[in-house]
Amino acid sequence: MALLSLLALLGWHARPVSAGPFPQDSTPTGPYITGVGEGATVRSGPGTTYDRIGRIVAGQVAQVLGKAVIGAADAEPVVWLQIVYLGPNDNTGWVWIDNVAFTGQLDTVAVPIIPPTPTRAATATLEFGGIAPTDAPVTVRPPTFTPPSAILRPTLLPVGGVATTGITGSLPPMVVIVVLVVIGGFAGLLGFFQSRR
Repeated sequence: MALLSLLALLGWHARPVSAGPFPQDSTPTGPYITGVGEGATVRSGPGTTYDRIGRIVAGQVAQVLGKAVIGAADAEPVVWLQIVYLGPNDNTGWVWIDNVAFTGQLDTVAVPIIPPTPTRAATATLEFGGIAPTDAPVTVRPPTFTPPSAILRPTLLPVGGVATTGITGSLPPMVVIVVLVVIGGFAGLLGFFQSRR
């Protein structure tokens, strides 16, 4: 307490720290995109055949460097935007325009050199030499029915198959328990009435 009083005399007091937003990069000049919703995948080229190199999250802003309009003559073209994206691929990446919010004039965006599509490694193929087709019908045996195994249910037999002898004899244990409860209840009532005399 004395330490707090001394600090108050010296004019020092603790100020609450407020958690403000992180500083954002300034809005780029020219056309730019903003991540929306669940964000967008950033690829190394304009198309889904290119490798994924990252992700634009909601609220993230990136400057647009170029565009690629891809599509067949009979279908609506797909527009991919080349953006500034720190990382591989010379700090550029590509996003599909439908997955982000685009700000600017699309007509003024330049068309850069499109990177070649990635070449995937060749996969081994199976050789089917030596197998010749036959005209003989193929007979397939239908599956046979296999009955399930028997379910073992526990029984209350005497241990080792030895018959029990004694007070219960062949009476079930529950009958003996009920008889003892009735006798105990009767003895309790008798004792209660005798104590009231």
